[in-house]
Amino acid sequence: MDSGATSVDRWVSRQGGCIDGDPACRARRALDALRLDDPTVEGLRGRPLTVAVLDCDRPTAYAWPCGRLYVSRGLVEALSDQELAAAIAHEAGHLIAEPAGEDRAALSGSHDNDACEMAADVAGRRLLVASGIPPSAMVSMLRKVAGDSRTAEHLRPLLTRRADAIAESK
Repeated sequence: MDSGATSVDRWVSRQGGCIDGDPACRARRALDALRLDDPTVEGLRGRPLTVAVLDCDRPTAYAWPCGRLYVSRGLVEALSDQELAAAIAHEAGHLIAEPAGEDRAALSGSHDNDACEMAADVAGRRLLVASGIPPSAMVSMLRKVAGDSRTAEHLRPLLTRRADAIAESK
């Protein structure tokens, strides 16, 4: 990789690179299903978001402050279209809840506490509602990721707590 590569590009390379084909098409359709310009969802209007698929079996997703979102092949393969939109909405939620946040945020909980992940869930839930996608898609997505054997054991309780919190919110 040349010395002009960005930190995001170097990180993508360490994750196995990106793939095209059906997984990438599904991820782009899921992003397109989200109404990013809805006035009820502050923090994203005018901010371009892109999504790409990492060649990784583990079901995970990431957001970078520059607006680049990544979902893994394993996540795309494990989820329905609405659940995939929910995963992408969660990642966009990091950009809404933490506009000047860390280098990257992850669906699986790269933060030190539940609060950052739950704030992204709340923002992502608002985005789903604005887009006409039922919030139950986020609940089922989190439960699928928590129950997936490829998800790290220590992340499962947080994913389950987050799913329960969304299911209880109206």
